[in-house]
Amino acid sequence: MQIDFSDLENALAPLRDVGNDELTFEVEDGDVTNEITVRPLLPPEETLVQRQAQSALEGKTDNKGNVDRYAMLDFFDLFRRETLAYAIVQVNDLDLRDVEYVATGEKTKTGKAVRVPKHVALRKLLAKWSRPMIMAAFTKYGELLTHIDRSTEDIVDSSPLTWKPRSSAPRSASRTSRPNAPGGRRGTPTSPPIR
Repeated sequence: MQIDFSDLENALAPLRDVGNDELTFEVEDGDVTNEITVRPLLPPEETLVQRQAQSALEGKTDNKGNVDRYAMLDFFDLFRRETLAYAIVQVNDLDLRDVEYVATGEKTKTGKAVRVPKHVALRKLLAKWSRPMIMAAFTKYGELLTHIDRSTEDIVDSSPLTWKPRSSAPRSASRTSRPNAPGGRRGTPTSPPIR
């Protein structure tokens, strides 16, 4: 069977939006109410966040490998800020979803506007927030992830399992007959729910 990339892309397209919910929450400060919307990070973004946060720990261990507790505090602060720098997609009416770069207001020697990636601009601004504000926003981000985990789990758990033997390739005896298989009968494939 011959397929091209667009066939594969079309087949997987409905799954792209699973788990991409957003959460909007309000931050009230006296008479002013601000709305912030966050989205889940993509796996490559999560890796970048981990790498950036790890920089807070570099060179902060003693000769036994123990991390300085103040460095750990820096790590958690940086991890929360970095996560939010990628997760924030809207503040009040300012929609950042399709924004990749933000002009800094500075110019190069040739007169071109200096631009930085959106998460870098947000990182600089979030560094000015208080720890309680960062923690409150990060808690809301955690609520979003909990909601996504539960809804995704419901989608997967409610789907019936369909087992299809691979008829084109011979199966080895060790793969088809498991004497103590948890399905009750010898060789019956079973699958625990994905959690």
